[in-house]
Amino acid sequence: MSNTLKAGLTPRAAQTIGICYDKRRKNRSEESLTKNVERLLKYKNSLVMIPLKKNKAKKGIGGIPADADKNTIQEFRNKKPLLSIFKKEKNTKPFYETIEVSKIDKEFLAYKTLRRAKLAERRKNRRQQKKDIKFKSKDN
Repeated sequence: MSNTLKAGLTPRAAQTIGICYDKRRKNRSEESLTKNVERLLKYKNSLVMIPLKKNKAKKGIGGIPADADKNTIQEFRNKKPLLSIFKKEKNTKPFYETIEVSKIDKEFLAYKTLRRAKLAERRKNRRQQKKDIKFKSKDN
């Protein structure tokens, strides 16, 4: 807990950038505390934060160095934000095509034909079973 606070991060901010935050953990030695703080600061400085809104570009975020002047910040604001690269373009083409229904298609009843086919198969199987039973009884 004290690691993240000394590194200048709140617990919520630490979790959003991928640092595991455990409030039960305590550093017992000063050496490990300083080591962890250095590690967190190094990680924090290596991150490139991309602003969601391009006009909200600030120092230290989105690749802008902390010692940048107003002109460089303005240039970054005018650039296209990286987030728009990852946005999906809307597909204007319809997912399906419309087809004219002919007279034959209107007369065709799918459910009835399937039921008839199932019944025919069932009858065929029953007939076959009866034949097998008769054949076996003749052998005995």
